[in-house]
Amino acid sequence: MTPAPWIARARGYLLPFWPVVLAAALALAAAWWLFYTWRAPTFILTPFQGAVPLAPLYAWFQERGSERTLVPVLILAAALAAWRLLPARRQVLFLLCAVAFSIAFRFSVHAIRSDFLPGREFLFYPGEDVINDVRRVTSVGDFLRGYADLQPHLSLHGQHQPPGFALIDYGLTLLLGRDVGLIGSALTLVASLVVLPAYFLGRGLRGRLEDGRACAMLAGALPGSVAFGAVSMDAVFATLAAAIYAVAVHEMRRPRLALRCVVGLFCALVIVFDRFRRPLACLAHLAEVLAAFLLPLIALRLCTGFDPLLCFANAWRINTATLAGIVGHSLGGAEVWRYASAGNLLAFLITLGPAVVAGWLLLIGHRFAREEGIVAAAFAVVLAAGVFGGFYLMESERIFLYLATPAALVAILPASFRPRTAVALAGLQAIVMEVFLDTLW
Repeated sequence: MTPAPWIARARGYLLPFWPVVLAAALALAAAWWLFYTWRAPTFILTPFQGAVPLAPLYAWFQERGSERTLVPVLILAAALAAWRLLPARRQVLFLLCAVAFSIAFRFSVHAIRSDFLPGREFLFYPGEDVINDVRRVTSVGDFLRGYADLQPHLSLHGQHQPPGFALIDYGLTLLLGRDVGLIGSALTLVASLVVLPAYFLGRGLRGRLEDGRACAMLAGALPGSVAFGAVSMDAVFATLAAAIYAVAVHEMRRPRLALRCVVGLFCALVIVFDRFRRPLACLAHLAEVLAAFLLPLIALRLCTGFDPLLCFANAWRINTATLAGIVGHSLGGAEVWRYASAGNLLAFLITLGPAVVAGWLLLIGHRFAREEGIVAAAFAVVLAAGVFGGFYLMESERIFLYLATPAALVAILPASFRPRTAVALAGLQAIVMEVFLDTLW
């Protein structure tokens, strides 16, 4: 007997996506609890105002829901409805709606906790963010030339970051003045633009408009991206990283020198996996990428005197000493590495959310097309390098924003993945996290 059409539709809607989402949610919750009870959360992290963090997230339980919570819920629902109603071929109209959603959603989620614009966080933690280093910039040239000497005297974050972070804030200060609300809002706007490269990243992989739409909307709603999409400079540079990933995928389909000269481990791996059967071409193209990476640094050194190698060495030394002092013990040894590596991965998965993780799980048994396999393999290697590469467990969910966009791209590959449902779940998780968790930044 043939089931009724509505039963068949319901069965197709529920299986297998929903059971896998539920399994992913239960697995993440169990892993979070096991990690938290593994040993004291302050093993690497540090307490804040007497409270221990909810390791592996560098966050604290602090419920602050109000009637404002309804606003981002309505924005999310409206975006999902608009996404469904917009014709598939109206690319420009969709991108405008996606950007509007991304901006409105980030501002409204931020407003759950505060009536103020993004940027007041700079005042809560004086001396910690790179915005406090703007006063040291008398001229861009002098700042770059003396940056290595300045590093030990900069803000807590500025001591282990390149000068570009402070220079962006300096530029915004010249443009907008010293109003932290305007500066924080400008950073939020830039971070919200991640939906644009996410769209072209998704569309570029298989040439499908629906993939671009799914990737864009996920980028606009991912919990980690929303949580740190206001005032965090990492979210700003994650937008740049997403653009580089999109160019790398496009270069894979249409090889060109101008496109090849984007830098980064993900991009290099795409070339290796794409051209490993042509060793000479592979080496030549990797050399071009390396040249594109080194030439600007050499030019910067010759023109301004900025020493990137010394800057990196200082950042590594200062960061290690600072974290050891904050935590109260050395961060070396196998035990710390095991704890930090597991925590890095778990924190990243939690801030991606069960829906995206479910997309990964649905890839079990998936038959990859050539381009899909290349991108998925490159992402897996980069994620492994980041997770197990010795990063210490402190706000790693913010640092791993750079990998959020390709993580969403890999998740949408299975045919049974449900993009609209995943966006709804991701957005709701972002709202819930903002209500119950204080993530400092």
